[in-house]
Amino acid sequence: MTVTPAIRCKDSINVYSSTKDLPVLVEKITSLLECLCKMHDSEGYESVFDCAKVPVIGIKDYIMRLCLKGGCTTSALITMVVYIDRLFRVGKVRVTRYNVHRVVLVTFVAAIKSYSDAFYSNKYYCVVGGVQLRELNKMEAAFLTLVNWNLLVDTEFPIYQLHFKTRLERVPPKPQPRALPAPPVAQGHLRCPPVLPPIH
Repeated sequence: MTVTPAIRCKDSINVYSSTKDLPVLVEKITSLLECLCKMHDSEGYESVFDCAKVPVIGIKDYIMRLCLKGGCTTSALITMVVYIDRLFRVGKVRVTRYNVHRVVLVTFVAAIKSYSDAFYSNKYYCVVGGVQLRELNKMEAAFLTLVNWNLLVDTEFPIYQLHFKTRLERVPPKPQPRALPAPPVAQGHLRCPPVLPPIH
């Protein structure tokens, strides 16, 4: 059975599995999300993910911040896109300028928790993502309900990986971001990153 991604844009994504490809992958994901925002901004969808106003920080910088502060890998980013596609398939959530940052945050956190051996607490991710802890918890619960708690990506992952890899091979390599240490096990040792302006 062939699975075709529901999310389609002229400048879609494709992926490797190496950390050195992270900046290029983020650019491709950003292009896809910006394309979706243009498609759906006039549709007037409202969900738990929507903000009252468009956040100041651009989506590319926001994703890079999550990656650098949250210990992300390219595999987690691919998984994040699969989860966004599932929200899209459900039909109740459309990516717009008003919810793209929060959709990215909640799917990013879900991807990290599902496929990483070590990850931070929601308290840490809400500081990185610029939202209140109760908001992140509420969005996480809503996301899990919408996807029926299905976090497995065994079928879609190879398809998205191949889909992304083709375009990444056409892009000249960029400087590799500094490697992050593994998240500490004890919360008491966490150092919070600089706080973002609230996304609401």
